[in-house]
Amino acid sequence: MGSEPRRMLLPIQGFEKMPLISLIPDVEQMVWIAKQNCNQPKDDLTNEESASIMLYTMDENESLLLPTRQFEVVGCLDQGNGLHIV
Repeated sequence: MGSEPRRMLLPIQGFEKMPLISLIPDVEQMVWIAKQNCNQPKDDLTNEESASIMLYTMDENESLLLPTRQFEVVGCLDQGNGLHIV
């Protein structure tokens, strides 16, 4: 309380009418992909719990591909010159 003002301040108003925005771009797509990849967790977690862990540990530059899309992408890549696909 040392640096807090000792006089009454006006309340901040109007923010409850502002739309919510995401701080992470494409978060809806990331959630959908995480849920698709966690549809049968083997660790006694629910689908949502397992997807939540995946989302929290996902790198923002990481790309998750569904299997059919992954095969399309891998088929277009030249795996020479030390390229390793995991």
